[in-house]
Amino acid sequence: MRFLLFLLVLTVGFSCREENENTNQPIVESVNIVGFLNSYELKTSPLLDTISFLEPKNKYNDFEGLEFSQKQVLQLDTIISITKRGFRFYDYDKSHHLYHLSKEYALDKHLKTKIIHNLRVSKNYKTLLFYSVQANVGSFFSVINYNNDYKSILDVKIVYPYKTNSETVFYFYDSNFNIKSYYYDDGVMKTTYDYFLMDENGKISFKEKKSAVREHTRSVKASSGLIIRDSMGNQIGKLNFLDNVTIEKSSENDTIIYDQGQPIKGKKAKIILDYQAYLKHLLIPTESYNHGYIFDGYLFDSFCEQTNFAYKNSGFSIKGKEVLPICLEDLFEINVVDISKYKTNIIKTPKIQDVTKDYKQDNRLKIIANNGEKLIYKDTTYHSEYSPTKTFSLYQDQDFPNTFLVGSSMVFSYPNFIFINKENGSINDVYEGGYPYVSPNKDYVVSIDYDLECLSQRTVFIDRIKNDKIEKSIMLFYDLEDYLESDFDTNQFLNKTEEEIYWISNKEFIIKFMSNSDCYESSDHCFYLKYKLKDSFYNILEI
Repeated sequence: MRFLLFLLVLTVGFSCREENENTNQPIVESVNIVGFLNSYELKTSPLLDTISFLEPKNKYNDFEGLEFSQKQVLQLDTIISITKRGFRFYDYDKSHHLYHLSKEYALDKHLKTKIIHNLRVSKNYKTLLFYSVQANVGSFFSVINYNNDYKSILDVKIVYPYKTNSETVFYFYDSNFNIKSYYYDDGVMKTTYDYFLMDENGKISFKEKKSAVREHTRSVKASSGLIIRDSMGNQIGKLNFLDNVTIEKSSENDTIIYDQGQPIKGKKAKIILDYQAYLKHLLIPTESYNHGYIFDGYLFDSFCEQTNFAYKNSGFSIKGKEVLPICLEDLFEINVVDISKYKTNIIKTPKIQDVTKDYKQDNRLKIIANNGEKLIYKDTTYHSEYSPTKTFSLYQDQDFPNTFLVGSSMVFSYPNFIFINKENGSINDVYEGGYPYVSPNKDYVVSIDYDLECLSQRTVFIDRIKNDKIEKSIMLFYDLEDYLESDFDTNQFLNKTEEEIYWISNKEFIIKFMSNSDCYESSDHCFYLKYKLKDSFYNILEI
């Protein structure tokens, strides 16, 4: 599935040597292990690695993983357990109940595991850093110390990596490893540091936990970029549009500057120029790092003071680039509305016909252009995990005259639409997203796509039309599992109307959202969000 947002943490560790003494399980010969691990570069400490989840989760979690036999060789089935949901390291937190998983589950093909680093921290043992993920269950990192022939696991620490929009930093040096966990929680940045010590026998012990300086990361809003200055006011660099900038601290008082006659309010902010050096400084205070200064009025706000749940979202991207959490109020005015009160204000609804049955036979969609050009699209089942099937449909839409609009859908993928010229059969455009609803002035499209595997997840696309082509512009991701029950007023859940979108003006539209608040929950009810596009939104489209 595309997005994993409410997460569970998996953990427990115990010695494989003891298990081998108490069972009749055969010990795998080391020669088989060595050959398998030779493909992983052996790294030595010190090692600093930042693993970011700011990109969509499906991108980071899209990997093949270790084979079943490789998991067995590395004895991963002996160290995996699952905890209740939470956002911290649970392997030393005794206040949370642990549920041990069966070996069959731990080695299940749906629990994907990969090796991130093969480390030589000590001559007395080998260290592997793993990442594991399972759809709808959770994900975690494992630091595992093996003896030098990999026959026994000496110790394990399992780390919960992230909540929405976060990163995890590992730093290995000498016989220590430190972990920084950084994440946003309802618009507030939270950071923790955990310090561990590995002894000469490979045993891992917890040393201490520290709170970091509350640095704050935001994205550049200025289309022309943002100047970086030193403490004397001299220009030392420049940030580009949508660059992420980490603020260490800001001035107490606001400053107002005027840009083309418009007042811009902000603070003088001290920013971190080399983030990796800054992380190393926090882990080892004697290390130095560089910094500069900017005016933060040209940054996106990272959270709103709005209590309206309509502004809550689980991910945001601009022109294909994932952006840190921002206050959507910068770009939109969004409200939950009663659709019945807007019936007299509606100026446009979709005029679409599904004509698939007239062109499809035996799972083949056959199209013939006016010049006799033939195009055939066949429903296809792929021989891979879950055996997904791509299914084709055909639409006629008054907003796309003289066009065959061929749509395809398949689980785990966004729908795809092909715009085919009726005269000669040529392809005019291709669009990825939900069905593209065209604005009254035909300057942008809005589409909504529901995750077929997890109906609580849905994506809204708002994409610009330029020169008769659709350009990918804005993507908003929602997951109703992220919402609290208190976010919803049951009066907002209305019976479904026929259409998915209603236009109030060229800048205002109402979207019907299904009210599935659980991944596998079906619902006959819905709620409606009204979006009003601000000038700042149009400015982004022009960049």
